[in-house]
Amino acid sequence: VVYGSRFPERRRLPGQYIAHYLANRFLTMLSNLRTGLHLTDMETGYKMFRREVLDGLTIEEDRFSSMEFGGNLFMLLLAIRFG
Repeated sequence: VVYGSRFPERRRLPGQYIAHYLANRFLTMLSNLRTGLHLTDMETGYKMFRREVLDGLTIEEDRFSSMEFGGNLFMLLLAIRFG
């Protein structure tokens, strides 16, 4: 699994609301604690999975397709567990 990052230097982007930045940092910190990874942007839109990893996943919940809150972490945890 490959994750991109909007914050490789862990700084707020120009024009980004401070509340959004802090919320992202908090969610990323929780994700890192749960997974043992060292991500800088858990909510990034850039994710790459090997085909074999995705083929091995069974997702049955309809709302997952819209990547609602929690979907990103759920996908990461599945990839770690089965990838």
